[in-house]
Amino acid sequence: MYYSDYPKEKIKHKSNPYYCCSFCKVSDPEINGELKGHHSWCAYRISKEKDLMYGDLESGKVYVLFYCTSDRYTYSDERIVGIFTNKDKAETAFLEKQEEFPETDYRHHEIREIDLNKLDESVY
Repeated sequence: MYYSDYPKEKIKHKSNPYYCCSFCKVSDPEINGELKGHHSWCAYRISKEKDLMYGDLESGKVYVLFYCTSDRYTYSDERIVGIFTNKDKAETAFLEKQEEFPETDYRHHEIREIDLNKLDESVY
């Protein structure tokens, strides 16, 4: 993904035609649209990384990627591959697993949406 929505200001050198991040002062060419182009302490980078990590968690939903380890599908054979806050990320992870292990039978894989707001004590 290309990130260019950070606040910018003109670099304060008369002959420099570039802009830089208002927070960390790294120039646009150095950033080159990448989060890691900003300093690790940059408020913009921290905010974006937080959004990427916890993005849809405010909706109260998580997406769990499961796979079953046997041909006969039973809940006792299920294993969690990953927990995601974004359905697109869960689907991407599913596709990556298919590429990583092409010989695996993916009929027994599933992404389940879990609404954290509707959990009750019986789930634990």
